[in-house]
Amino acid sequence: MMKVVLVLVLVAIIVVADAHKKGNKGKKKCAKKCSKVAREQYRVEIETLQGQLDAADAEISNLESEFAGYQAGIETLEGEVNLADTEISNLESELAGHMATIDELNANLATAQDSVSANDAEIAELTAKTLQPCHICGESLDTVTGEVTKIDCNEDTLKCLDTTTASDNQCRLDATETKWEIVNGLVSA
Repeated sequence: MMKVVLVLVLVAIIVVADAHKKGNKGKKKCAKKCSKVAREQYRVEIETLQGQLDAADAEISNLESEFAGYQAGIETLEGEVNLADTEISNLESELAGHMATIDELNANLATAQDSVSANDAEIAELTAKTLQPCHICGESLDTVTGEVTKIDCNEDTLKCLDTTTASDNQCRLDATETKWEIVNGLVSA
């Protein structure tokens, strides 16, 4: 009886061991298959990520090229701004020179206007004297008879009319500008 029990136990152990062995073999086979699928998934994911990385690198390269273009444009604009600043400085200096010249010309103009005003006043004074009515501008002395003839100044022609000799002599104000005198050698009053 004891032997039968031992045999049954032994058979049970063998059956259990065989079942366990078959179970482990199935697990290993499943694990191997699952590992292959996982590796394929990882490979696909890595390739996808690598493609994304390559695209990002290309985009970075494009952005760097674009930035370099912008940088070159900025440097060009800075150069143009510097040239414009220099030109503005030159124009400001030139303008300052012109303004100084204008100030000098204005001063000269003011002086000239003062001179013109003085000349106008003098001309007005002389004109007033010139346009006076006829005066006795001189006397003609006859050395033979001793007769003195008054000589009038014609206000239109400014000529001294010698009624004695019928000569037509110019008349003018004397140096003192107080009386008329004749020019052509007649005795002045």
